[in-house]
Amino acid sequence: MLKILFSPSEGKHSGGSVAAYELFGAKQARDEILNSYREIVLSGDEEAIKKLFGLKKFSECAPYIVDILNAPLMYAIERYDGVAYDYLKYQEQDARTQEYLKNNTIIFSNLYGPILGSRKLPTTK
Repeated sequence: MLKILFSPSEGKHSGGSVAAYELFGAKQARDEILNSYREIVLSGDEEAIKKLFGLKKFSECAPYIVDILNAPLMYAIERYDGVAYDYLKYQEQDARTQEYLKNNTIIFSNLYGPILGSRKLPTTK
């Protein structure tokens, strides 16, 4: 079966269905990274948060301070945005093509690593 490889996006769509986020389970190292990320984001430690996001002003971090375990979820193929995603035109595809894209597109996320388009991801800005 053909797999489609996609780079990280230029942006992300916000929103999604409200549901508790499930960590990746079998991927213990990834879950540890996500838990560490969550701890820093929710710590209130302005210096650590600025360093995590590579920003100089704490006020610029506000959109990124989200509890990933309690944020709205959306399929990764729908969450990400950018030039490649614009050309893909996922929302304009028929249901069969959308299902194929969800199950056969591997997106290389900076936070989550390689994930299928069908993986539900929380809003992280």
